[in-house]
Amino acid sequence: MLHKIPRHTHKIINKLDFLNLRFRAFKVILRLLKTYLNKPNSVSIEKLRKRMEKFLSFYPFPDHLKKEGFTIEGMYAEWISSENCSKEKVILYLHGGGFSLGSCRTHRLLVGRIVRSANVKCLMIEYGLAPEKPFPYGLNDSVRAFHWLQEQGYRAQDCVLMGDSAGGGLALSTLLKLKEEKSPLPAATICLSPWADLTCTSSYYEKNKGKDVIVSPQMVKKLAEQYLGGERPDPKNPLVSPIFGDYSGCPPLFIQVGSTEILLGDSMAVAKQAEKFKTPVSLEVWDQMPHGWHIFADFIPEGQQAIAAVGKFVRQCFGLPLIINKPVRNSDQSLQQDSLDLSDRA
Repeated sequence: MLHKIPRHTHKIINKLDFLNLRFRAFKVILRLLKTYLNKPNSVSIEKLRKRMEKFLSFYPFPDHLKKEGFTIEGMYAEWISSENCSKEKVILYLHGGGFSLGSCRTHRLLVGRIVRSANVKCLMIEYGLAPEKPFPYGLNDSVRAFHWLQEQGYRAQDCVLMGDSAGGGLALSTLLKLKEEKSPLPAATICLSPWADLTCTSSYYEKNKGKDVIVSPQMVKKLAEQYLGGERPDPKNPLVSPIFGDYSGCPPLFIQVGSTEILLGDSMAVAKQAEKFKTPVSLEVWDQMPHGWHIFADFIPEGQQAIAAVGKFVRQCFGLPLIINKPVRNSDQSLQQDSLDLSDRA
C-alpha cells in the first residue's frame, strides 16, 4: 500500500527557516557535522555529540511521561512510558544520527510523543556508534536488545521495531538479522526517513540535492565511510544496506519519508523489495517534508500528524483502541491518501 500525503499550505522549508529558531539552531549542528566530516581534526566527534544532545534536549521532559535509565549488559537504555500505556506491548526504538551521533537524550522527546500516540511503552538503546564502533557493533547491540526483551517476558509478536534515519535502516537490518538467525520476528517494523542504502547511489541524491535542507550527498557518503570502518564490508550486504534484503515471511513494514529528502529513494527501494517478496508494506511520502521532520513536531503540525499515523499503525498491530490522543491539525491541511507511482526508483 503506497501513499503520498499532499499539503496545501506554505512550504515546510519556509516555515522552518523563518519561523523556527530551533531549526536555525539545528543548522549550526549540521555545519559542525560538515566541518567534522571534511576536517576531522578541527571538531571532535565527542564535541559534536554533546552539541547535538544539548540542542535536541533543550525542552524539558514532559511530566506526564516517565523515563527510567538502566543498562543491558553494559549498554545504556531507557524505558519511556506513560501512566496508562500498555505494559504488555513494547516498541524497541533505534535513534538516528548517521550511525555516529544520537543518544537516548537526543530522541527522548520524539519517543515520548510516539509513546503517547501509540499508547505503548518504548525501550530506547544507545547502540555502538562509529567511528569507534563501526558495523556490525550497532546491529549486534540492537539484536541483543530484542533478545533481552524476550528474556524479560515479552513475546516477539508483542514487540515493534522502530527507528528514524540511520536508526530506521538499523531497524530493517535488525529484522533481517533476526530472520537470518531463524529467531521469532516482531509484529512490525516502522521506519521514519530511513537510511537503508550505504552504497549511496540513489538517483535522488542528485534529484533532491537542492531541496533537502537537512542532509547532503557529501555528508551521507562520509558517514557511510565511518560506519563501514576499516574492514570495509560489502555495502551491498543486506545487513549493511537493507534495500537488498530478502523480506519473504517478514511482518508488515510501515515507512514515512519526505518528498524533498535525498534518502527518498531508500524508502522507495525498501518498499519495492518488500513487495517483491510479498511482504505487506505501507509507504507514506509526505509532500515538502524534510528528513526526519518528526523531530520538529513541537513546531509543525505535519510532525504531529505523522506521529499520529505511526501511533495508529502500532495500535492496529497490537489490537489496541484506535483513538487515544488527537494530534493538533490545521483546518486547511489534508491527509487524503493518493496513489504514488513508484516506477521511478533509485
